[in-house]
Amino acid sequence: MTVILLVVSLLGAGLAWRYGYRRRTPGGRGARLRAGFYAFLVLAFVLAVAVWQERAAPDVLAGRGITPYPGFDSAVWVPALPGASTRTWMFNTRDPFRTVLNYYRDRAHYPGWTLEEESTIHLYLRKGASCLQITFGRNLSILSRDRTTTFFTFHDPCPP
Repeated sequence: MTVILLVVSLLGAGLAWRYGYRRRTPGGRGARLRAGFYAFLVLAFVLAVAVWQERAAPDVLAGRGITPYPGFDSAVWVPALPGASTRTWMFNTRDPFRTVLNYYRDRAHYPGWTLEEESTIHLYLRKGASCLQITFGRNLSILSRDRTTTFFTFHDPCPP
């Protein structure tokens, strides 16, 4: 989905450039189109960063010592607020909720991490001063019906 938005924003920037700079438009529309060109360029930059982050998501998990679930078919980068010490990733799969939950209940998939808390919808892990909360849920939206969504939220350092 992010790639589609990136392509649309680049097309919008191209159209705004063509009609804002290449053609003389009456009634001040040229200035608005030129402003639209820059707005589309900023949007394209933000979406390019998001696409890059989403492609790197499994490697980020592996780099932190977490084995990514083999059935994950998409990742969504959740940008952190400025000054926040958390980093969140969202992964989706068509596999059943319990399958993903049972995969991460196996401690072999997060070596070096200590399981601090476990419930039916999340695991809370600690490794030194870092913490990781893995939250599992069913995505019931119309566009992604019957998909399992897994959130990985890294805290550096752990909250008190």
